[in-house]
This record gives sequence, structure tokens and C-alpha cells, in this order.
Amino acid sequence: MKRVLFFITLLNMSVAWSQESTTKITAPSDTTTTTSSVDSSASTSSASAADTSEETSKIKKVIGDKKFEEDKKINDLELRAYSGSLNRYSLQISGSYGGPAINDLSNPERPNPNNSPGDQRSFLSGSASARYRFTKRTGMNFGTGYSWYTPIQAVTGKDVERRPGAKTYDFHDPRVSADTSYTAGATQFRSSVYVSAVTTTSYVQAGEWAAWGFNQYAKWNPGHSRWVLGTQVGFDQFLYDREYLLPDKKGYDSQHKRGDGNTSNYFLSLIPSVEYKLTDSLNFNTSLGYSLQSFRKVSNWSTLYHPLSTWRVGVGWAITHTIYVNPYINFFAEKPSISTTTASLNTTFSVF
Repeated sequence: MKRVLFFITLLNMSVAWSQESTTKITAPSDTTTTTSSVDSSASTSSASAADTSEETSKIKKVIGDKKFEEDKKINDLELRAYSGSLNRYSLQISGSYGGPAINDLSNPERPNPNNSPGDQRSFLSGSASARYRFTKRTGMNFGTGYSWYTPIQAVTGKDVERRPGAKTYDFHDPRVSADTSYTAGATQFRSSVYVSAVTTTSYVQAGEWAAWGFNQYAKWNPGHSRWVLGTQVGFDQFLYDREYLLPDKKGYDSQHKRGDGNTSNYFLSLIPSVEYKLTDSLNFNTSLGYSLQSFRKVSNWSTLYHPLSTWRVGVGWAITHTIYVNPYINFFAEKPSISTTTASLNTTFSVF
């Protein structure tokens, strides 16, 4: 019952937070096709096209599928893509690739100098969500996560030894999120909140059943130059249905003999970034990910641990206003090494 109440409460909070004053929207105008009667087949084809267009227009009017005006003030390549399609209803997909060290590309495992718990296989993962837009600046997503583990090995036909119970493909962690974009002077902002049911095997085995959090983006364009200074602040809290287990506790899964006290109660992140616009659709970017986490094995929640910071250097390409691709090189700032440097990718795009 507490789980049901938790999700209902956070869902209501998300809906209330995401509502704002109604913004003028424009419906796509109906298109009427008129042709002169050349022959009967051409006339029939034109009539059929007109009927299809009319039926499509009627369906859109019934379900309220209208297209919003583009907010010209939100023109950052990344934030604009995160805002998604201008249609009231759309499908939004995000994806990321995390691979092995660049000097050991055949390795199915990712570098893990922090000795973090969880599945450390290389992956192609992200989320697929149905998106509902309230206004031109605010919307909600209803979706699920997906993961494809060791994709390079799968494509090349190489067998990979899997841990007991580990999956190659997985759909997991259904979530609801709400977001809004806005501006203040030369700074563009994006605020988002989410709540998620946790179904990922490695986290469920540690007793985790839900998570929630928020992210705040800010992008400042000084003097309307090609430079963009940004920051992202995030908070994630994880909920468990049992106490953590000590190492080698009898009856626990053999792959977790270290126990699960190193899983997190919550996670704080700060990511300053610098971008330079090479063209109107392409930028060079770099960012430093600094984070703090509270371990379950530490009784005092205010005692925080700092894992190694991640430094990213890459390019961002806005193929369209709703398709953004960001390949980058990732390494650990405090201990840079070729053996822990990876080539990675983030992308987000919308359909409809």
C-alpha cells in the first residue's frame, strides 16, 4: 500500500507542478486538394487524398492533437531537443552508449575504477516515452527504460559469459516525468522531475523498488556570442524495502558476496560545461561531472562520498530541432588513464 500511495502522491505533484497558464496554440490548417478533372482515375485519387486528409484532421480535433508555436527563446541545441516535438502527442526516445576502454575494445565490461555496484557490462540503453505537451514550454513523459548489453559482441557474433540471471535485453524501470523550459535574460533553463518504479535485476536484488529525483539545467550565452556556459544540478533518491546485507550473508545471491551496503541512499551531481558553436547546428563541448553519494552502510545520511569525477569532451550535432546527437570521449579527471577512457554517445529524438 505504501508503494501505491508513494507513486500516486508523486504523480499528482508532477501534474500540478507542470501545469501553467494556457499558451496560444495553432492547429495545423486543413489542406484541401483541388484538381481539374483530367480523367476519372486522377479525380478518384484526388478525392481519396482529400478524404484521408479530412479524416486525419477530424481525428486530431477529437483527441486534441494540436501543434504548438515554437518558442524561439529556447534555441540551445540540447535543451531544444529535450523539449521534444511541438505536437501535443509524440514519442520521445533517448539513448546512450557506454563502452569498454578505448585500448581494449573487445572487452565486454566497462572500466569501473570506483568499484561501483551493479551491472558493469557495456550497454546501449535509454528510455522510450509517450509525451504529452501542455504548453509550448511544458510537458510530461510516460515511458520505460531499455537496455541492450554487450551490443558490439552481439553484432560481431562473439559469445559473452553472463552472470546467473543476467539478461542481454531488458525493458525496465517504468517512469513518469514532467519538465518545463524557460528563459531569464540570456540564460535558458530546463527543470524536470521524475518518479520511477525500479525493476532492473541488479537493483531489485539489492532491495531497491523505487526512485525519484529532479534535474535543473541552465545555459548562458554571454553577449550573444558563440560561447555557452552551462550547468546541470541533479538529485536522485533511491527507496528500499529491506536493510542492506553484510558481505557473505548466507542465502544472498553469490554474485553479490560483497553485500550491498555500497548502494546509494541518494545521489547529488553538479556538471558545469562549456560549449562553442562551430555552426548553427554543431558545437564543441566539454563538461566535468562532480558527484556526492550517501552509502546505505553509513548510518549518518549527511556523510557523503565523492566518486571520481568524469570529464567529457565531444561534439553536439542538432540534425533537426528534435534530434540531437552527442558523441564524446569520457575519462576520470582525478586519475586519467588510457585504460579507463571510453568512447561514448548520448542522443535524444522525437517521432511525430
